[in-house]
Amino acid sequence: MENRTLTFEGSASYATEYFEYCIYSILYQRGIYPEDEFTMTEKYGMKMITTTNKELQLYVHDILLQVRDEPVERWQFDVKANKHPSEHVDLPTSPSTATEEKEQFGQAFRSTIRQITATVSFLPLLTDKCTINIQVYTDTSVTAQGKWGASSVALLKGGGEHMRLKTLVTSSHQVETIVSYQMGKES
Repeated sequence: MENRTLTFEGSASYATEYFEYCIYSILYQRGIYPEDEFTMTEKYGMKMITTTNKELQLYVHDILLQVRDEPVERWQFDVKANKHPSEHVDLPTSPSTATEEKEQFGQAFRSTIRQITATVSFLPLLTDKCTINIQVYTDTSVTAQGKWGASSVALLKGGGEHMRLKTLVTSSHQVETIVSYQMGKES
């Protein structure tokens, strides 16, 4: 027997509609809501079950908005530790050197934050309600802390556009910042 996979290439609205009708059918068939809160409608050449319960419609709609959501921006902060002795810069011991390093860090920090602030000039306007997902990728030797768990990578469909911001450098780390975004797709 041939193995078939249902795909919704590029069309989250089809997937959302599919899930909506599946949810209503399950709720009806399993008697979760009273029978009189459902009605039949014709869709794709067959009778489909939908609900007349406005609260249930809103609830399912809110859930399905999350299914439809796909990343529209991706902010990536690559933190690299100076692990090799040749790359390690000893922390300053004299107060004046410590002050100089703190001032250099402050300049780099302010510069990076200014760049992040300036991204509003080229990033697409976010007009829909958005959520944020913070994903941390670690070396395989790092043990997950607290409520961390495995998840899939949140990449932009088609790769998107990329803008590399300034690299923040400290005596023991460097942080490279990259923002990826979809041009022409306002969310």
